[in-house]
Amino acid sequence: MPPSDILFTKFGDKIKQDIPTGRLAARTNSHVGIYLNKVKDYEAAQALGAQEWMKNVLHFGGGNDISQQETLAGYLNGYKETIEGPYFGGYVRTFLKSSTEPIEINQSNYLKSIINNGVSLMTFFGHGAGIGFDQSIDYPSEYDNFGKYPFLLANSCLAGDLFQEVPTSTEEFVLIANRGVIGYLASVTKSYQDALNYYSSFFYVNVGITNYNKTFGKCIQSTIDTLNALFPNSSSIKSTVLEMTLHGDPAIRTNTFPKPDYVVTEPAVYFTPSIVTSQNSEFTLNIISTNIGKALDTTFIVRVRRTFPDESWVDSIRIVKATMFKDTIRFTFPVDIIKGIGLNKFTISLDNDNWIDEISEGNNIVTVSLLIKSNDITPIYPYQYAVVPSINLTLKASTSDPFAPARNYIFQIDTTDTFDSPAKISQIVNHAGGVVTWTPVLPVTTDSIVYFWRVSVDSSDNNSYNWRESSFQYINGKRGWGQAHFFQFKNDTYKFVKYIKPSRLFQFVNDVKSIKAQTGYFTNDSHYLWTEEWVKMNGNELSYWSCCYLSNALKFVVFDSISGDPWVNESTVVSYGPYGAYHCQ
Repeated sequence: MPPSDILFTKFGDKIKQDIPTGRLAARTNSHVGIYLNKVKDYEAAQALGAQEWMKNVLHFGGGNDISQQETLAGYLNGYKETIEGPYFGGYVRTFLKSSTEPIEINQSNYLKSIINNGVSLMTFFGHGAGIGFDQSIDYPSEYDNFGKYPFLLANSCLAGDLFQEVPTSTEEFVLIANRGVIGYLASVTKSYQDALNYYSSFFYVNVGITNYNKTFGKCIQSTIDTLNALFPNSSSIKSTVLEMTLHGDPAIRTNTFPKPDYVVTEPAVYFTPSIVTSQNSEFTLNIISTNIGKALDTTFIVRVRRTFPDESWVDSIRIVKATMFKDTIRFTFPVDIIKGIGLNKFTISLDNDNWIDEISEGNNIVTVSLLIKSNDITPIYPYQYAVVPSINLTLKASTSDPFAPARNYIFQIDTTDTFDSPAKISQIVNHAGGVVTWTPVLPVTTDSIVYFWRVSVDSSDNNSYNWRESSFQYINGKRGWGQAHFFQFKNDTYKFVKYIKPSRLFQFVNDVKSIKAQTGYFTNDSHYLWTEEWVKMNGNELSYWSCCYLSNALKFVVFDSISGDPWVNESTVVSYGPYGAYHCQ
């Protein structure tokens, strides 16, 4: 018969929790002190008020095969819809297992950065045991999340079994100083997938809606009451209710707040395009609205006041859906060549008419500026990265304002984009608005040479250069497009590759693998559990038992010296793998 903490506070005949109950699996006095300090840190963070990180939620999905992985992903998506809606208004990021391998590696550094920046709730659904899960959530010892401890809901077999002689996963996460989690809710024995889903679904409803801004203990208590009322005769629900054990303080309150708090800051406002000139007919003001408090299903007014360079202004007002966590609200404006050239100011006000009672009304307004230029000139021919057939060509650039009066424009061309080599030549051209041209006599005529050229209004006209650059390659008798010079790649977008201009190198991101192993001994009267013998790569289990129980033997794990990937001992003949090793899995 598995243990059940629920029975400690069940005073009647019904299976219910009359008093919210949790347990601290302290093995030493220091464990009590560690957890007490974590509670103090957790409540000190809440005392600072609503913070953006408190809306963060992480989901992890495992599973044996594709069918089960899809089922568990569907469960997690249901929880996501609940917690991202009223009243919690969370931001869920989901990591799903997508293969049939026993364990799948997560993006460890990315995951740790999210956790270290702060997460309120982490939920796992998949296979596991007292030592971990089939979808890694990394080692708590590698977290750096002081004071930002999440609550962990682990839907898997044996994940909450804290009644063993050896420490288990729940203790590893809770009884660690200055990091880890503040609470760990999981089953102490084997569990039913459907029953765990019902339990987690109603737990999320309680955290996010019914018992919003109350304690985790109250949310668990209400979850048990709901399940007992809906499934009075279900043995699997009864088992799940009895075996889900809270490791932590049931009086800990969720990271929630009684009112909304809408925030807009200057870095959260940007323009599209980022540079606006008289060449543009319109531009878009993008406002990232953030709600760090309670999420309400309602609307509010957003007002944007545009103040022109002559100090005249115009208001744009819109009723929008109130922000749950983050929304991007967009206003499109004409450039307005008559009044808009110069420095424009935009004052943004969320919930302008104060329809909604908030925690703070002082963070709803911000003012940003946009300088709209009118005298830019842009290279147009040869087009960027063009291949031209002749070294004798005319450079062409277009002014932003086709009706601009005559002024001096400066052209420069060189074989490097630093424009400081002996081959550099310059020319000032006086021209009215429209297409401005220059036919240089190029000093280097070697086939396949790459030239960089740029153009700007002369500094004597605008007191500074605003260079616009382009490049082309000369190949005798050929036309086309190409990036032949290393400096032509500087504006490209890269993923897992770094562009290092000084050394002219593309540097690939290193693939780092962390390998850890734990072993033990087996005798007739004393032994490690098979689940306590494991090999992990990047925190994910590669295997957790062997064939050594069949006879005296050694278990080997071999990794490729180049890729770092483990060799797989797949059976090629009965009971033996390709390397002559015994195969029993």
